[in-house]
This record gives sequence, structure tokens and C-alpha cells, in this order.
Amino acid sequence: MADTHKPAPEQPPPATRSTVFTVKDAERAVYNFLALTVVYILAVFAYEIDTAWHGFLAVGWILFIHSPQFLATATILIISREGGDIMLFRRWTEARRQHAAAVAKAKDEGRSQGLNQGRDEGFNQGRNEGRDEGRNEMQQQWTAWNTRRLAAAAKGEPFNEPPPQ
Repeated sequence: MADTHKPAPEQPPPATRSTVFTVKDAERAVYNFLALTVVYILAVFAYEIDTAWHGFLAVGWILFIHSPQFLATATILIISREGGDIMLFRRWTEARRQHAAAVAKAKDEGRSQGLNQGRDEGFNQGRNEGRDEGRNEMQQQWTAWNTRRLAAAAKGEPFNEPPPQ
């Protein structure tokens, strides 16, 4: 049976937005308006119950009479909240995101630089230790060869051993 699953088409990169107001913001604004409406209706009911109950018709009349003030107030509150979010919170969030990216980049560069520096220092240290060990071995070979040469000269024997290389 052949595999009929087709891979999802690749999504194009998101276009740069010309506005900072998104669908998510619109949803939140609608939810805020609904919440303010519920609070307003409950406040009118509480007021009617507290003063003197005149029935649902009186509550409906109060809601109708004060609806222009409520709509204006709710609109101002929502615009203020969304404007504050756009102007303050998002800028602050973006600044934090940029700072975090800069810190991560600096850490990566520092780590990379530290690894390279450590690798270079280790290489240089190993090379220098290797040279020192090589010099010491060569010095020991020359010292041993010279000791044997002097011992042969002291005994008067011929010394035909070649010098170390």
C-alpha cells in the first residue's frame, strides 16, 4: 500500500506587520468589553436591590438610560488598556527579549572564545613541554655519550661511537 500522506506545504515567512494591534488583541478587547458589561449589569442589579426593588423593568430602564455613558466609559478603558499594553508592555517585553538574545550571543561568543583560547593555550603548553622534554632527553644522551668518551680517553682506548643526533 502506497503512502498517500503528503507533507504540509512550507509556510512563507510572516510578513512584517504595519500595525501592532493583532487578532489576539481584538479578542482580548471583546472579552474585556463583555466583562465590563457583566460588571455593569451586576452593579445596576446591586444598586436596585440596595435602594428599593422596583422590578426588572426598572433595571432595564436604568441600563437603557445609562448605556451611552457605559459604552463611552468601557471604550475608553479598553483603549487605555490596549494602548498601554502596546506602548509600554510590548516595548518592555521586546527590550527584554533583545537583552536576552544579546546575553545569549555574548555567552556563546565568550564560550567559543574561551574554548579557542583554552585550545591554543593547551597546544602551546603541550608544545613547550614537548620541546623541554626533547631537550632534556638530548642533553642526557649527549652527557652519557661524553661520559663514555671521557672514560675511554682516560683508559687510553679508542672511542669510535658516533655522537647522538
